[in-house]
Amino acid sequence: MIELANTPAPGPFNATDCKDRPIVCRIGTGRALSPRVVRLTLTLTAPPGESWRLADALRSLMIPTRRERGCLSCQLQLSTESNDPSRIQYVEDWSSEEDLRDQLRSDRFARLLTVMDQASVPPEIRFDVAGRVRGLDYVEEVRREG
Repeated sequence: MIELANTPAPGPFNATDCKDRPIVCRIGTGRALSPRVVRLTLTLTAPPGESWRLADALRSLMIPTRRERGCLSCQLQLSTESNDPSRIQYVEDWSSEEDLRDQLRSDRFARLLTVMDQASVPPEIRFDVAGRVRGLDYVEEVRREG
């Protein structure tokens, strides 16, 4: 595993150093999930050759996300495992459900939905909220409440 968050590069990357090992690039900071933290986890499968384009789109959303009230962390993980080279995972941690709900109503989240539409298979979206796991129905509920 190669961690890219807050770590200077040790030197040129040599692909043979990672032969037969999956590489996961993490962009962001990983923190243990507190029982009060609310988490959004999005897993996308990119069309062949398109994973970097989707990752760039998600990275462009990370900067404004990190500036939002209540955002504790925002991470992007890219997998280059030989059996699933196009899997992308995007994670946001929020300090409260109300902070997350505000984000689900935002223009930024509408842009995230557009990125989700570019996946080659229907994306998986999961919300860990108040000890419960919710899916896309949670987004529909919050946006409908407006």
